[in-house]
Amino acid sequence: MNRWIYIMLLLVWFQSFSIQTSAQTQEATVELKIRNPESVYSAIDQYENYVFVFKSSSHIQFSFFTQTHQTNGNITIAIPSAHKKDDILGVQLKGEICTVYLHNTNKMTVSEIILNRTNGENSTRPLAQMDYPDKFLTSVLQNQEFYVLTVPQGKNQIDIWSSKDNVFERATYTIADMPDLYKRLSFGNSELNEETTSAVGIDKVYYDNENNVKSAQASKKLYTIGNSIFLTFDDPELTHLIEINLVTKTATYKQLQFTLDKGNTSSKKQGNSFLYYNSLFRATMSMDQLNIAIVQLDSLKLLANYNAYPGVPMTFKNGPIIQEGSTDKQKIIDDNNVYFKKVLGSHLSIAANKKDSLYVLEVGGYEEYTNNNGYRPMNSGPSMSIGMGMGMGIGMGGMGMGMGGMGGGYPMGGYGMGMPGYYGGYPGYYPYNSYTTTIRTVYFHSLLDSASLDHEPGIVPITLRERVSNFQSVMFKDKDPTLIRIVDRKNEILIGFLMPNKTTFRTYSFGK
Repeated sequence: MNRWIYIMLLLVWFQSFSIQTSAQTQEATVELKIRNPESVYSAIDQYENYVFVFKSSSHIQFSFFTQTHQTNGNITIAIPSAHKKDDILGVQLKGEICTVYLHNTNKMTVSEIILNRTNGENSTRPLAQMDYPDKFLTSVLQNQEFYVLTVPQGKNQIDIWSSKDNVFERATYTIADMPDLYKRLSFGNSELNEETTSAVGIDKVYYDNENNVKSAQASKKLYTIGNSIFLTFDDPELTHLIEINLVTKTATYKQLQFTLDKGNTSSKKQGNSFLYYNSLFRATMSMDQLNIAIVQLDSLKLLANYNAYPGVPMTFKNGPIIQEGSTDKQKIIDDNNVYFKKVLGSHLSIAANKKDSLYVLEVGGYEEYTNNNGYRPMNSGPSMSIGMGMGMGIGMGGMGMGMGGMGGGYPMGGYGMGMPGYYGGYPGYYPYNSYTTTIRTVYFHSLLDSASLDHEPGIVPITLRERVSNFQSVMFKDKDPTLIRIVDRKNEILIGFLMPNKTTFRTYSFGK
């Protein structure tokens, strides 16, 4: 009976999927003036005007658009010779001024190109000269301000570089109670969605579009929420949490310990978490038990607790267990035992999204095959315990917590920025397969009331990511685009792409 119910649900799902995937509109086009563009970036201002920035080895083309997708300027400039080997960290749009931030890995410099849209005047100036021990971690654009995060080699310290009175200043945050911070940031970088340019790395999480078990699979993540930057590091039994509050100029370290009633000491035990604003969603799993705990960050209070066991139907699952990218022709998994084995044979991942008054959780496993047809296993990261958890077992699977110390800092806020990459900033939009990579996932969804956190029955809403992915499969077919960029707007997203041997960059909008 369950199999027929699942089949009926899938038929409804696919019918709805087909209807919604057609709901896209072609918007603006850009005729490229530069030859052989290597990358594309974008920025959007508070009024939803936006710009695409195309970079070749010698030139940068700026294509401006109004909030109604009307062309608002097209300017091409030569890259200064001293910056031709620089990488673009990000782009900022403020009124008529567009700023491109550059990073030179070898020279360890950060610079900016400033362009005036109305008259085409532009200038370049240096922002920061870093020292050899400074390892570039990432950059963020928040509240219309740009920041660079670096980590001194071997130190439990994060430095934040910011612009003040036309001078790039460094603020230091010491994480005294996490002595292995540098080791964690330098471990497992080949498993990140984002490419690293130094010995340290971390995945940034974006709330603009739906996350999934791929975009959330890293064991170390960075979030920008309000006036704070959060960093999380997950072990099988612990979640390490760093909050850098740049208004109060403090850095706080907390440690949350999670236990299982069954299989708690198993060598196969894994743990991973996802921070959705003020709620931490943590999945802990052994071959005998899956526990999902939801914790409020401010109070460290356990808000909800869900458990699943192999061979026992899940009471909080919406729809079937699905596997994608597998050589196994069976796309729906009925047996929880199979789900447990497949997840623990890969990398446990949990993602949380919000749709109206519901949290939509995606819980499962992620694994990847490399281009030489060899298997690259995804593991759960270093299993280290600093020993600060208080070990409070709560119910069927539980948690404990400990708190760390303080450090000085400099204020910043929360806006968000994409990364350069194949899908231009949103790792959840990568295709499940490419010429170099085959990805396999297995997962289920769970709907929770966002206020009470009670499980809600019903069909999982079609995600924006799924609609875009379906559009890509129809539009691109067997040809990969040369460039893709996704721009997030209030009520829609734009996806722009350039096909091989073409000079027209086309954009389509998808309503949220």
